[in-house]
Amino acid sequence: MPIRVALVDDDALSRGSIEIILNANPDIDVVGVADDGDEAVSLVQRTRPDVVLMDLQMRRVDGVTATRDIRALPSPPEVLVMTVWDTDEYIGRAITAGASGFITKSFAPDDIVAAVLGVADGGAVLSASATRFAMDAVRGREPRGTRREAVDRVATLTERELQVARLVSDGLTNEEVGARLYISLNTVKQHVSDISRKLAVHKRAQIAVVMTASGYEPNIWG
Repeated sequence: MPIRVALVDDDALSRGSIEIILNANPDIDVVGVADDGDEAVSLVQRTRPDVVLMDLQMRRVDGVTATRDIRALPSPPEVLVMTVWDTDEYIGRAITAGASGFITKSFAPDDIVAAVLGVADGGAVLSASATRFAMDAVRGREPRGTRREAVDRVATLTERELQVARLVSDGLTNEEVGARLYISLNTVKQHVSDISRKLAVHKRAQIAVVMTASGYEPNIWG
């Protein structure tokens, strides 16, 4: 069954181009579009998508607010945020709001499709620039004590969980983590669940934020 995707973007040209790219893949079905964040919740309630591809900066309601509202719904879809500029200051807020990952609109069509499929499969998609944004957000805007709290949380991880957490922070999918560590997919998923519980987070992207706050430098170049 194709992955159901809702698209929220206030740029008609961008929205139309991305819709064409996604619908060209037989594994994806664009079930609805909205031209601003203020329509996002009703779109999700009406179409019940698996993934929402969300523009971050829009005229009326931005993607951070829309993401938070969507993630507050019962059984919410995953949200994949799109950015335009490498200096976007809302990345950290969007992670906190519940975004599963970030891509830039300059991504190649195949990479956009891969990002949607990856998020739908429970992965986290963090572009190199988005990872830098998250790192800057943690280092530059978090209150005092955040590093100590992050270090304390990370210290509760087992050695294997720490390995998994580092690879997740590097942007690897569950399959890639399993291949790197020679463990099964189910084992990776269990580790990610345990890591999320110990770090007190709910999304894979938030694992990267806590790891970064603790002092880990994600390998954003692969």
